[in-house]
Amino acid sequence: MNIPLDRRRFLSAAALTASAAMVPSALFPGRAAAAVPPQVTLPERGIYDTSAASAWTDGFLTGNGECGAVYYGAPTLEKIVFNHHRFVLPNGTRDTQPPLTAGRLSETQDRALAGDYAEAASTFAAGWDLKWTQTYHPGYELRLSTPGMTTVNDYARITDLRTGEVTHTWTDQYGTWKRRVFTSRADQVIVHELLPATGRTVDTTLSVVATLDGVPSDVSFATTATVSKGDGYLNLRGTYPSGKGAYGYEGVTRVVVTGSGSSARACGSTLVVAKASKELLLTELGRYETSTDWNSNPCTPRWPVSAPTTPPCSAGTPPSTRPCTTAPPSTSMSPLPTGSCPPPN
Repeated sequence: MNIPLDRRRFLSAAALTASAAMVPSALFPGRAAAAVPPQVTLPERGIYDTSAASAWTDGFLTGNGECGAVYYGAPTLEKIVFNHHRFVLPNGTRDTQPPLTAGRLSETQDRALAGDYAEAASTFAAGWDLKWTQTYHPGYELRLSTPGMTTVNDYARITDLRTGEVTHTWTDQYGTWKRRVFTSRADQVIVHELLPATGRTVDTTLSVVATLDGVPSDVSFATTATVSKGDGYLNLRGTYPSGKGAYGYEGVTRVVVTGSGSSARACGSTLVVAKASKELLLTELGRYETSTDWNSNPCTPRWPVSAPTTPPCSAGTPPSTRPCTTAPPSTSMSPLPTGSCPPPN
């Protein structure tokens, strides 16, 4: 099912997960609950499904009231749609003030009481034109490609309704694999943990996709992938049309890998993680009203490490297509590998 992602459909997407089993199943006595895989402990209050969601409309949601994500996809290609309540397309109405109607109220009432409703409405409006609200749009989609994950048994995805945590888990010949996602209210960060089976490692390629249903076609995008002090940074920025009341928005995902021999390297506009005993993704979203806000890189300084390195902008390249970050002298960018980049998703 291919449904544009607007605010109304985003909020109603939760209803589309009704095909999943509720916990406890007594809420739907006429519906047989899917068998619970042996490695899964169901939450006291939640929902679960034993099939991967192939579309965002069937994904499970996590959020804190301001930002959040829709998590879906199969183990070979997992997908997360990031959203924020301030991701709205500017349309020039930001500074619009309501009309002053107090002086026309008495005349409007007289005309309405006389039964002349059309003239009453015209008097009250006094030439005021209809103003459309700013249209909500999704942010972008983060993709985790693990093409080697072809053996999947006992698959399950769960939402704990008490904590807002979403879990994807499955087994193969090596043991249990698990992913956990939640949205922090205190830090306004979406946290995503990837855990391999015992004795195995996380090996995945991270990329972003901005061309989603519901994203305005007149928004331009730039993506950068960098590495600083062993951590990867994947940054997507969308620039709004100029002169409409806001400059743009962005998402920054910090990729923290642990484990002996683990690595994160930039490969074009993707990040490649290898041999990680655990992978932690921290994503922050922001929307900027002016170019000054945009250029201050507010999402990056929050991380407790130095800012990621970004190659200098080419001469004459506008910021809307190639944002530029000044790197501290202590950081260095991982060289792009040659001939070893995985193919794009």
